[in-house]
Amino acid sequence: MILAWTHLLGGQTPAETDLRTGLEIIARNARRQADLLDRLSTRAPRVARGPASAGRDVLPDITGLRVLLVDDDDDTRVAMRQIVARAGAIVDDVSSAVAAMARLERDRVDVLVSDIDMPGMDGYALLRTVRGTPSRRVRRTPAIALTSHASPTARRAALAAGFQAHLAKPVDAIDLCLVMASLARLGPRS
Repeated sequence: MILAWTHLLGGQTPAETDLRTGLEIIARNARRQADLLDRLSTRAPRVARGPASAGRDVLPDITGLRVLLVDDDDDTRVAMRQIVARAGAIVDDVSSAVAAMARLERDRVDVLVSDIDMPGMDGYALLRTVRGTPSRRVRRTPAIALTSHASPTARRAALAAGFQAHLAKPVDAIDLCLVMASLARLGPRS
């Protein structure tokens, strides 16, 4: 999957192997951000309007859904923002868990989408803070964990930390929007 994603975006994936430690793949993409966004927008699925479509090339319509994206990687945040906005969501993004808490306390958010591996306060600490806050509105915000760790153990850890969903990077745009739409029905939208 990493190989396909990197090559789709015009990058390279040199691989090194060691019998004791396994395979290491380093994804390199020297493209400018504008090139990345152009490649994503030309390959992004269409947006469905009206009833859900059976086609896998159509993003679910999440018009009006207020989404907060938290990721310390600028390129990931920009790409996810573009995908989610294309599906109709009102998107805000921040680069740290501390900034996310400030935004959650200030603004109404229907779905929180957070990276797990961030410097300082990671996604798990963010969710503990969210779930422990005095504000009922903030505490009940549905949350999706994004991580490069796709193992069942990582999934269990995310769910145990209070996330309602766990998605592995690189995330499928349609899956992300479907999960957001599903979780938004669980949380208050008032």
